[in-house]
Amino acid sequence: MKGYRVWTVVFVLLVLGTTSTMAILNFAPSWSQYALTALSSLLLATLYSISVLYRDRSWLHPLADQRLLKIGKWEIKQGQWNRVISVLFALIMFTPVTLLEFYPEAKALWSGLLVILHYIFTGAGLLAAYIGIFFYYKKGSKRLIYLLFMILSVLGFGVAFIFDWYTIGVGEIIAALPPTVFILSTNKLD
Repeated sequence: MKGYRVWTVVFVLLVLGTTSTMAILNFAPSWSQYALTALSSLLLATLYSISVLYRDRSWLHPLADQRLLKIGKWEIKQGQWNRVISVLFALIMFTPVTLLEFYPEAKALWSGLLVILHYIFTGAGLLAAYIGIFFYYKKGSKRLIYLLFMILSVLGFGVAFIFDWYTIGVGEIIAALPPTVFILSTNKLD
């Protein structure tokens, strides 16, 4: 299982590198706007890495079979939830928000639908990651610390989105910090 730990670190470093590069280059204000550009490989590497991290976690994490939450009569396990997150981040790759900008012959309705789906998948992916973090810890100080961390991260993204004090790309990095720290701290396998 040491390979799993190594791949976790490799993919997290790749995500940190690609997202930091996108924010520093500031070629586009948000990660999503790198889609279909000459630098789209940065966005694709980011989303692919996140998707693979959660996919591997769904199979290999020692608590994959542990119940995450129960909704009515349905019991959702850690592994199942991580697969949902993995699929959501994969779907983000297939919904470029820049389609009409780069391919004017694309129908505006189709392009608009892709943008809406992109926002839905992005919001759902991040929310699912945050829910997975919150319910991973059944109680105690770690749960409270992560809750505070997630609230501050969402506020950090909101500041970028609303006040334009820094780019949305930097805000997206801030919003991605809780899942990044969580994955690095809980993917410890020997």
